Amino acid sequence: MDHMMPEMDGVETMKRMRKMECCDGVPIYVLTANAVTGAKDEYMAMGFDGFLSKPVAADKLNGALREAIPEEMIHILTEVERQELRGTEPTVSGPPEDLPDVDGLDWNWAWTHLPEREMLREGVLSFYEILDLQADSLEEFYKALPKSIEEEGTEKTEGEDRPLDAYRIQVHGMKSAAATIGIVPLAGTAKLLEFAAKDGNLKRIFAMHTAFIEEWRSYKQKLSGVFGLSAKEDTEEKERGDKELLLTMFELLTPAMEELDVDTADGIMDKMKSYCFGEEIDGLVGKLNAAVKNLDEDLAKELMEEMEQKL
Repeated sequence: MDHMMPEMDGVETMKRMRKMECCDGVPIYVLTANAVTGAKDEYMAMGFDGFLSKPVAADKLNGALREAIPEEMIHILTEVERQELRGTEPTVSGPPEDLPDVDGLDWNWAWTHLPEREMLREGVLSFYEILDLQADSLEEFYKALPKSIEEEGTEKTEGEDRPLDAYRIQVHGMKSAAATIGIVPLAGTAKLLEFAAKDGNLKRIFAMHTAFIEEWRSYKQKLSGVFGLSAKEDTEEKERGDKELLLTMFELLTPAMEELDVDTADGIMDKMKSYCFGEEIDGLVGKLNAAVKNLDEDLAKELMEEMEQKL
């Protein structure tokens, strides 16, 4: 359970889950970037069953799973089974040597959190695909910030966040995303902005925001070529898709998003991206893919409605 979430944070969500019969006995671990001394004891006292600091390292996640899952439900892979899963890929202790140098990206740091080539590829791909959406969201929250802390006020309507809270939560997520794939300097800047928002330091936010957004967006180009990523969409070899096909995909995507069926949703988007529907629609397909990757159901529905109107 992520601690820092909009509208209802992880602590309140956990407490409400404890009152639900379907969640009776389900272990709930807090996921947080707050790894200071004593934080684990505080979270345990709140009612959590365990603690994981972000960005999550694979060995810590495995340890938490072994701790939480009943022993009879755990099967430790033999070396033969491990090799079968890996196929012909050799066991390596560090990141692949064929990865290109990317300004600000530490592949060794990324490897501590994503210690297999496919995991690393998926992590970089996910970051790349939601990069613009994350920046756009932070820009919107930035525009809503008050000119002074006095304008911010202290009263909060239930279900709503003050502008500074919304900004802090968004940049917090960006910090974690950058740190996970090893872009440490970018994550560091995001952390400064997060704490500035937490402290109500609008002066620091106003001074740093624009430069941060420019640096953040620059990774669309910097990551181009890594794992075959391209800043330009190649449509030359794509089969032409029609309105009926696109609407069918929408019908499948909607329930997948509602049920948080990530694998199905990603599969539908991969299929959708393999077709060409015309320049205008294809541009929106990219935005829809980012919304699906970011699990933004409301934005996904808005984009599907917009695309349907343009067909």
